[in-house]
Amino acid sequence: MAVITLDAILSILGGGKLISGLSTASNWSGWISGDGPNRKVTVSTVSFEEIALELTVVDGATTYDLKAVPKDAEHTEVLVNGTLVPGAALVFQPKFSIGDLHRYAFDFRPITVNGKAARFNMRYDP
Repeated sequence: MAVITLDAILSILGGGKLISGLSTASNWSGWISGDGPNRKVTVSTVSFEEIALELTVVDGATTYDLKAVPKDAEHTEVLVNGTLVPGAALVFQPKFSIGDLHRYAFDFRPITVNGKAARFNMRYDP
C-alpha cells in the first residue's frame, strides 16, 4: 500500500468512466474497523478533485465528514468533521480481482473513533 497524492490517484485511474464516477456516492462503500466490531457504512456524498477528496460517511446514527487534502508532493492530510487528525493519512491501493478490474481502496487511518484507533476502509467500485 502507498500513501500518494490525489493528483497521482487521478493519473492512475486514467479517465473515462473511472474518473467520471468518482463523485457518485453509489460507487462507494466501506466499513469501519479497529474500534470494536467491524461495521458497514454508507457514503451519502462525495467530491473528488485534485485539491481534495471529501466523503460523507454514515455509520448508523453518526455521520463523519472525511476529507483528504494534499500536504506535499507525497502525502495527504486528513480532516474529520473539519478537524485535522495528526498522523492520519489516506492510503490508496488497487483492489483488483478476476471478476472486477476496477476496485480501489481508499483507507483513512488511523482515526480515533470511540476512543480507539480505527480505520475507515472505503472502496471505490464503478
